Amino acid sequence: MLPTITAITTDVTLPAMPSAPPPQIAATHVTTLVYSINIASADRLSLSGVVQTCILAKYVTFEFRSPHFKHPPNFFEGKLYVYSNVKGIQNRVGEKMSKRYEFELGKAADILVKELFKLKVGEEFIITADTETDMRVVEATARAAFAVDAKPVIFWHPSPLGIGKAADPMLPLKSLTATLKEAEAWVEFNAKWLLYSTPWDVAIKENKKLRYLCLVEMDTDMMIRCIGRVNFPVLKEFQEKVAEMTRKAKKMRITTPAGTDVSFEMDPKNPVNVEVGYADTPGPHFLAGQIAWTPKVGSVNGTIVFDGSLVPLGLLKEPVKLHVEKDKITKIEGGKEAIEFEAWLKSFNDPNMFLMAHVCYGFHPNAKLTGVCLEDERVWGCTEWGIGNVGPMLLPPNGRPAASHTDGICLNSSVWLDNVQITDKGKVIQPELVELARKLGKT
Repeated sequence: MLPTITAITTDVTLPAMPSAPPPQIAATHVTTLVYSINIASADRLSLSGVVQTCILAKYVTFEFRSPHFKHPPNFFEGKLYVYSNVKGIQNRVGEKMSKRYEFELGKAADILVKELFKLKVGEEFIITADTETDMRVVEATARAAFAVDAKPVIFWHPSPLGIGKAADPMLPLKSLTATLKEAEAWVEFNAKWLLYSTPWDVAIKENKKLRYLCLVEMDTDMMIRCIGRVNFPVLKEFQEKVAEMTRKAKKMRITTPAGTDVSFEMDPKNPVNVEVGYADTPGPHFLAGQIAWTPKVGSVNGTIVFDGSLVPLGLLKEPVKLHVEKDKITKIEGGKEAIEFEAWLKSFNDPNMFLMAHVCYGFHPNAKLTGVCLEDERVWGCTEWGIGNVGPMLLPPNGRPAASHTDGICLNSSVWLDNVQITDKGKVIQPELVELARKLGKT
């Protein structure tokens, strides 16, 4: 018989531990953290996942795993699962939690389906997800698609251990590729990106009617802020003005307070892609708030300092400094995370993993630094650098293959276009842009 649990909450602000646990809970250090959480604020704690929840005698132990703390999937589902191994019998007790932001999530899904995709009656709409995906987002999107008489299909598969082509060995390549080659619209919610994987490459190259939207690692909170609460027409106008100015430039320089000082030339053959969030035309599209392009090949020189986040490390505790000569990373400096990052790049045994792939502006008014690349690279006033694989939409006609891809964030960027400054430490200062930025709530 299960012991009675009168309460399983605490007001502890993780990762800090209290001097003593509440009387109804026993808590001890095990791996990274072992403690209970405040259910009411679970979505704010950003924990990676409940790896095991056990009732031991009269005590409840919650074990969380991840130094970066992301949301636990079970909370996305609106339930807290409690496992009992009393007398060797494992039972699961589900306690219903309030579905936080249920109405707001539904509205965001409607905007995604109706405004951004403009799904039509009968269109086959593929939603891909892995076992680390927030399934509330997936299900809300499928419901919204079905409500407009489209034909949603959820392709749910185990999470691979890598991203891009590094995920290939663990993906159901044949069935996934075949599905995407025939789809009319595809939204990717995978936590471990299919972006730049072999199925992605084949689908983008061979399926000329496919409308693809990259929303990797999207969770409920991000979906509401970055899709459900956005003035898309004004954001589009702002981004298109920035892109127009960028296309006219011949040379660029970017600096940051953390030490970035990098210069490069523009190549008119390489498109400056404005990611305004719409996926109503064939081709690859991405979450609004980003402008991306590849500089002239061989022209990137200087120092790039990542001080926001970095794939695959997540939020950075200390800066990672890259020395770059003619696009190639020649030296990596910093602390423990810099060493880990360099080892990760070398593990692919691919020289293209040390080449700068693209640069981006971040201009989403609601984006926050969370450790999720999709959102981090859109933080207002940041610049983001991609390394490794680059697709044909940035480097025509065929892109440049690499074993994988990574992105790093430089916060509070100052940008010069042909010696004319448009941002200063992340703040827009170019006169034509200031008023539009104000309408987006950025002053």
